[in-house]
Amino acid sequence: MRGLVLEQKLHLQQNRPKPELKSQEAIIQVVQAGICSTDLHLVKGYMDFQGVLDMNSSG
Repeated sequence: MRGLVLEQKLHLQQNRPKPELKSQEAIIQVVQAGICSTDLHLVKGYMDFQGVLDMNSSG
């Protein structure tokens, strides 16, 4: 799986592990994703966030 990850710098990870599914969950194939102003603030250092940016996507 791929993921846009913020760890000091923004980078695309090509080989992220698949999450373990719980009951009533599913993995979707994302066909479109967007970037919102919150993502831009996080990249600029807001709240020292580090992790996967994943708020706006659709499958």
